[in-house]
Amino acid sequence: MIFPVTKYAYFLCVSLLLVLVSACTRGAPDILDSENLFDIPLGKLENSIDLFQINGVKSNRKNRLFAQNGLFWISNGNASKVLQFSSYGDLLGLIYNPQENPRPVLTASSSDKLANKRSFAFALEDVGEIVVQRSGTILLEDRTPESQKTLDPNLNAVLNRIVLRFDQNGKYLDYLGQEGKGGAAFPYIVSLHVTASDEIVVVSRTIDQWLVFWFDKDGNRRYAYQFSQNRLPVPANDGRFPALLSIFPDAESNLLYLHLAYYPIQEGGQTSGQDISLIESRIYTLDTLSGKFVSWFSLPAEYQNSKAAEVLGKTEDQFQALQSFIGVAVGGRLYFINHRSKNTHLLSVYDRNGRVISLGYISLDDNKLFELQWSVSLDGLISAFQGFADKASVSTWNTNRLSGLMRVNR
Repeated sequence: MIFPVTKYAYFLCVSLLLVLVSACTRGAPDILDSENLFDIPLGKLENSIDLFQINGVKSNRKNRLFAQNGLFWISNGNASKVLQFSSYGDLLGLIYNPQENPRPVLTASSSDKLANKRSFAFALEDVGEIVVQRSGTILLEDRTPESQKTLDPNLNAVLNRIVLRFDQNGKYLDYLGQEGKGGAAFPYIVSLHVTASDEIVVVSRTIDQWLVFWFDKDGNRRYAYQFSQNRLPVPANDGRFPALLSIFPDAESNLLYLHLAYYPIQEGGQTSGQDISLIESRIYTLDTLSGKFVSWFSLPAEYQNSKAAEVLGKTEDQFQALQSFIGVAVGGRLYFINHRSKNTHLLSVYDRNGRVISLGYISLDDNKLFELQWSVSLDGLISAFQGFADKASVSTWNTNRLSGLMRVNR
């Protein structure tokens, strides 16, 4: 009688073990398949990207990528131009400053109505953030001419950034300022967004506060918000200092997501942020209609090796690292990237309540990268603009396996 019981117990244990192993395997992050869509040569020609100054030093001007429906727009600050590519790397359109770029030969001028590839000359100053509405309207951050910049004493900031609007062919329409079409210039623009209904969100900041301007699809301002240091949420009486890192709008509703990091307050009530350990980072959700924070969740602690540890091949020298908030897709999906170790980055996708939807590893050649800009489309396509010493490239990541994890984790 003992043997059958033992045999039964043995098979029961084996079955449970197989179930556990299977569950752990399905829940483990996959390495996402990448596809290098196309390379872009460096230089001044119309189909090139300019990343460096004359002395070979990396330019500090912005380069940004926006991807949608198999098309890719790149704003190149150092060359004062915008390029539109197909997924095969064909140059489809160009908006350029003729004072800083040679006359295009691969694309036709704006007067040639029969051309498939169009170029428009425009006096761009210092382009930066770029998004494209589903209607095809291009929204591009630029700097006002020096003679038009103003100082706002209330914000204690220089107002010299605007959002230019071009039609889908690259023809200039108008510009947006703080009040809407033709409004006063913005302070420094951190990010630019479009929602699933083509509404426009501009995120700006000054020395001591962040500002959010929300417009309808036609550029009429709906509302504006200011986030000063004393308005940021802080857990009660636990000695934390909040630092606001980024703000993203929800793709489908009137919500804003604020990414905050918390550091311990040092003696004298000050904190340096960089020289002390991170306590926690959180995502707070603000209902823009009520003006109230309606929920929050804490991001899981992620650790990475220090630079010295990577050089020496050690694994014990780690610190808690911040996850970078890179975008929001429809369905309330929030995308984050965290550098885990040399050439390895963890992509984490959360829902609005902080539940992990999916995880996946992305491999990048960190040592050769001079610049890395992420783009998350409304439908969740992950793309990146990568700048190297001899070229730039645009890559995407296959999230089919990631979608499978989403079904498992749900």
